[in-house]
Amino acid sequence: GREQLQELLPSERGPFPYLIGVGDVLNYATIITSIDEAGATTQKIQSQSLLVSATGDVNILGVGEVSVSGLRLGEARNEVSQLLLRRGLAIDFQLEIIDFKSQHYVVGGQYVNHGVYPYTTTPVSLNALLTGAAETLSLADAESLNITVRLIRGEQQYRFTAKRLLMETAQFYIYPGDRFFVETAGLNSGIDPISVVGLTADQARLLIER
Repeated sequence: GREQLQELLPSERGPFPYLIGVGDVLNYATIITSIDEAGATTQKIQSQSLLVSATGDVNILGVGEVSVSGLRLGEARNEVSQLLLRRGLAIDFQLEIIDFKSQHYVVGGQYVNHGVYPYTTTPVSLNALLTGAAETLSLADAESLNITVRLIRGEQQYRFTAKRLLMETAQFYIYPGDRFFVETAGLNSGIDPISVVGLTADQARLLIER
């Protein structure tokens, strides 16, 4: 008979805020006003691409270094404002994240596009990952195909049926570092996900073979 699945859903219900990290690229833009010989004023936008260094800092030309790692975007803007004030400079600027490099999540299994995806400021729900990858997936399909979902978050592992997830009114979201797998009955039966972080390819291959 079919093994009874002990379903366990994450306790977290809301999206995880994006925290700026090492490797992210920010765009810092200011408006430069100039006056020509005739007295006419012109304005242009001057921007800089700022790479978050290994120490968590960005270096703004003409301003200085400011630590932004581990901060939300709004908090990083406040830190830049405080630095500009201390330098006696105008605080009219824009700061945005233009390249998300510091955080990722993994999707795999039979009903999703395998891969490593950047974690961004746009929340991604588990429901969207499940239904979007399968194109159309009804509750009846989820039950008849015996589709299960396995979510690994840090040291915690969650496993539940796709039907249970689709029936939930509350939204669950992917978090940075999550591994999300969609499985059908018989797929990898009895085999738990194997951690290969820190191993060489040969070591991982031997571990999987065993």
